[in-house]
Amino acid sequence: MSKTRYASATEWSKAYVLPISNRNFQKNMVINRRTNGDNNIYFLVGSIVLGDDYYECTLDGSHPSDLGSYRIGEALLIKINEIL
Repeated sequence: MSKTRYASATEWSKAYVLPISNRNFQKNMVINRRTNGDNNIYFLVGSIVLGDDYYECTLDGSHPSDLGSYRIGEALLIKINEIL
């Protein structure tokens, strides 16, 4: 899973734009590994797991609150169920 979205990460901010290159690197690495036969590696885009009100899901703009942790857990559960 890539990094979740910061509360200050509006779509035109550095906090949003800069992690896109990291996420693309991670996603491409997973695609490359799967292409080379590793069928036990998966990728989840972390910037979407908190939902549209992502700014409500952190304690300090960065670290997940109870709501943020719940939404991360739900997203992981959905992905795990898809895998299984």
